[in-house]
Amino acid sequence: MSGPIQPMLARPVEELPPGEGWLFEAKYDGFRAICRVGSDGAVSIYSRKGAALGPLFAELGDALASALPPDTVVDGEIVFWGPGDRLDFSALVRRVSAGPVRAAHLARTQPCRLVLFDVIRSAGHQVTSLPLAERRRLLESLLAGLPGEHLITLSLLTGRRDEAELWLEVLGRHGIEGLVAFSERA
Repeated sequence: MSGPIQPMLARPVEELPPGEGWLFEAKYDGFRAICRVGSDGAVSIYSRKGAALGPLFAELGDALASALPPDTVVDGEIVFWGPGDRLDFSALVRRVSAGPVRAAHLARTQPCRLVLFDVIRSAGHQVTSLPLAERRRLLESLLAGLPGEHLITLSLLTGRRDEAELWLEVLGRHGIEGLVAFSERA
């Protein structure tokens, strides 16, 4: 496998979909990232449009190498938690426009985090044909045992509508853009 992979994209709606059988996931305000740990352990991080992000977010390359086994590809969002536990998208923009020396300094002094929400490849096998619930369990098992302060984390996910409605009310204050809804059968 070489080069970036096209991620699935969400589309905005005004309210949660009706009925049962939905999974709801927080939508983070950050940079979408497809991340690959090669069979040799080398890490690549690409934007959803295929731009190489690894040099700008070196701390995440190191974190991915320590968190995931070789020949794994995951999908997530690069975020920066600013003051007041609020996502700070402008800090990400500053990082991208900072240039390599300044970006390296920021990687050490203001590390970003990677919130993962899907696994695309695991142990050398494409897993996108598996249902979302199975891929989520696989992703959870890949990240099991990581300490809470690790730069790689799982996205918030719930199958409870009441919890999702509460998230819509509360998480916006922390920079969460909204929710993504998936059919449990997806």
